[in-house]
Amino acid sequence: MDNGDKLAQRFLQYHRPYGFAYLTDMEKSTVEAPLDYSIAKYELTDVGDSRTLLKVAIVYKSSTRLLALLCDELSILHYNEILREPQR
Repeated sequence: MDNGDKLAQRFLQYHRPYGFAYLTDMEKSTVEAPLDYSIAKYELTDVGDSRTLLKVAIVYKSSTRLLALLCDELSILHYNEILREPQR
């Protein structure tokens, strides 16, 4: 991203400290990306022993045929990771 470029994002859900979801609106953004929009949802769950389970789901719609060939026109990505609190 160049200095001065803007990425317009709007919270759809905010449930602190358990997670949030937001919409990236490319029509209102000045950043160049081959997307019409994306929606991301993050969920955080305490699993004990100073560990947190992070679940991420992203839905996006491609604005180019090239990216649409690599992925479905409407794609859904899921990501799960256990995060460990830094040792102090």
